[in-house]
Amino acid sequence: MENEWDLAESRSGFAYNEIIRHWILQFKFFGQEHLSPLLGRLLALSFQNSNWLEKYDTIVPIPLHPSRLRKRGFNQSLLLAHHLRKNLGKISPNLHPHWLRRIRATRPQTELPLAERKTNLEDAFSALANVRDKKILLLDDVMTTGSTLNAAARCLKEAGAAKVGALVLCRKMWDSSN
Repeated sequence: MENEWDLAESRSGFAYNEIIRHWILQFKFFGQEHLSPLLGRLLALSFQNSNWLEKYDTIVPIPLHPSRLRKRGFNQSLLLAHHLRKNLGKISPNLHPHWLRRIRATRPQTELPLAERKTNLEDAFSALANVRDKKILLLDDVMTTGSTLNAAARCLKEAGAAKVGALVLCRKMWDSSN
């Protein structure tokens, strides 16, 4: 795997903190889908007075592998994207959740040390649409090392995307002792 960074830029609505951590854990792992409107609204509020999103043609939520989607019952990034767009209104880029697919089941990144996080996602994604010359904004809930977003960005860039950025609900600073 190459070590280059394929994301043009990334932004987060919040720094990772205990309140956001609690909401995300409840949302993702305890079936609390009703938190998605709140989380999407909070993310939208943090960008409503910014023209940053206008640089992108479309939002592509990070996909789950079908086996993980069946287990969880929903894709948290897709729900966040829907509620983000609903709250942003006319300034929101289009949403294209099917432009990227998770084609390989991988271990959860949270279970892996840094070195393995970088290789765990090799060839895990496939671009399913003509993304040539598109400016794509990936959306995910949490960014720690950025390995997931970078692997998805690499796939989209290889398929011809002009630019790939990332927007996340929160950014967790990586603890190198992990």
